[in-house]
Amino acid sequence: MSRLEIVATGRRRRFTDEAKLRIVEEGFSGDGRQVSATALKHDVSRSQLYRWRRLLQEGRLGGVRVLVYP
Repeated sequence: MSRLEIVATGRRRRFTDEAKLRIVEEGFSGDGRQVSATALKHDVSRSQLYRWRRLLQEGRLGGVRVLVYP
């Protein structure tokens, strides 16, 4: 398991694009339970994780674009 870098600035945490990509990749199984477990593990909300997924699909997260089929 690799280490994720999280930059803390007061109350709001800032995740690097690399960290976001790794967290999204971990929770990208498509079922809600995996997303919930991943969000809980990394102490982010499910809605934040879904937002990062949407940004990734739009190509606005780390310059990577992923096509997802239902």
